[in-house]
Amino acid sequence: SSDLQATCWEDLHWFISSYKERLRAAGGPGNTPHTVENILRNCCILRTISRKLAQKCPPAEGAGQAVEQLIHGLEHQGAEQFLARVLPDIKNPLTGGPHWAITFLEENLRGLDLKECERFVRTVHHGVCAEYLRAFLMTSTRGSSTNAANIKRRFMNEGQELQALLQRKLDKEAMALPDPISSVVGILQAKDPNAVLGQVHIFINAHPDVREEHVNAIMDIKASVSQNQRIDILQILRNQKPPAEDTPFLFFEEIHSDEIGRA
Repeated sequence: SSDLQATCWEDLHWFISSYKERLRAAGGPGNTPHTVENILRNCCILRTISRKLAQKCPPAEGAGQAVEQLIHGLEHQGAEQFLARVLPDIKNPLTGGPHWAITFLEENLRGLDLKECERFVRTVHHGVCAEYLRAFLMTSTRGSSTNAANIKRRFMNEGQELQALLQRKLDKEAMALPDPISSVVGILQAKDPNAVLGQVHIFINAHPDVREEHVNAIMDIKASVSQNQRIDILQILRNQKPPAEDTPFLFFEEIHSDEIGRA
């Protein structure tokens, strides 16, 4: 009956909600947090239960989506816990040996079953890309440092490697991960002034949270932009509409001016 169907989905919704609360409580002071591995394993189990329930007991409108949103929330919770574990070790990833941060990330992802945990992969991708972007933009304060060119090459190469590593963790049918590093690389590699402006348009349209200090830092690192061209580029940015409140996965909003020497 419809009442029984509703009860089944309400019970599943309640169970997942209560599990989320237990996870939150387990992360408090003096408690042992659930491992990322356990969280992801349980996400897969809950998703399988949800699918089997849908076959035998089709959900009312919105009930199945509500359960899936809760499971996404669990994945996000696991990803935040994973990032809390790995980001302290890959802060400023471009200052260590080449590819060490990628290797460290891959080692920590090894053994995790991520085939059905797209939200987890996307959240981890966002957190690690943001660290690469922050580390790269910070090099703008080094001026003509001999290390700047090497860091620029590493940023390009490791950005591609990072993108490929995490894209492989997604199902082949999943939408491609956003690629902010390639957007910046496009600007760095453009030679002709019109090509630079074109790449800036692409960059700003793809990342509506980018601000003047970010663009100025990229122009400083590029080091071949005239003052008039910089004015034109910044005007493109000023004409851009602010991002909508529900825009997902903004990469630049948490990279502040004082971090890149533009306080």
